[in-house]
Amino acid sequence: MTYLPFLKSGQPIHTTGKNLAGLWRPSFVKTDNKLYVFGGGGNATHDLHVLHFEDMRWETLHASREKRGFK
Repeated sequence: MTYLPFLKSGQPIHTTGKNLAGLWRPSFVKTDNKLYVFGGGGNATHDLHVLHFEDMRWETLHASREKRGFK
C-alpha cells in the first residue's frame, strides 16, 4: 500500500493537469502509485484518466478508434 504523507484527512487534495470536474460515478482502479479513472456521467469521454501519486499529476490517455488485430 502506498503511503502518501502529504495527504491529510479533511484537507483538499491539490493536483495538476486536466481537472475531472463534471465527471460523476466513474469506474476507477487504484494501484500502488496511480489511480485510473474511466467513464462516468457528465463530461464523460472514452478516455482513460490517470492520477500519478508521486507528483499528484493528471494525465489523459486518449482512446483510439483505430482497429488493431492480434497476432
